[in-house]
Amino acid sequence: MPPSQQGPLCSCLHPPLTITPTQSTHAKPCDQSSSHDPIPSTSTTSVVVYIVTDTCYPTVSSFDSNIGTTTVDSAHSTKSSANARAKKIIYQNDGGGCTVDIDKIIEEVRQGLYTGIGVGGKEEKEGCCFARRCAVEGKLVDEDSEDEESGESGVGELDGVVDRDGDLDVDMG
Repeated sequence: MPPSQQGPLCSCLHPPLTITPTQSTHAKPCDQSSSHDPIPSTSTTSVVVYIVTDTCYPTVSSFDSNIGTTTVDSAHSTKSSANARAKKIIYQNDGGGCTVDIDKIIEEVRQGLYTGIGVGGKEEKEGCCFARRCAVEGKLVDEDSEDEESGESGVGELDGVVDRDGDLDVDMG
């Protein structure tokens, strides 16, 4: 493109922006109300919901191949309450009916999120499993968005209990 067609795009009160004209900017009129700021002016509010998952592996081979039965146990508004629930599940063999030897539990905390893996359950015995994994996952939720199906956020549809700290605990099972 010849240099004579390059130059200031707009002479608004903003400092002039020099670009090479394209099909979309070549004959664009100056808009005094426009901003040269590429960041959109709308903002959304997002929160993190902490989900506690419980995975049971009935056999050694299912554990080795990472094929187990995963259920969402609960949802929490704080890491601490979600971590406490995950620990309760793995140590007290709470929920799900899958029990492991509490002396054979390995714990890990990454980025403040708890994961506990227990082994030593008796295979294929009622109420037992070879291994169990309880983990906390953080999921980002946009508060301003609406549920696609019903037009509501869906939070009111869950049965939940708010404790003294204002933490909402939702039992998913």
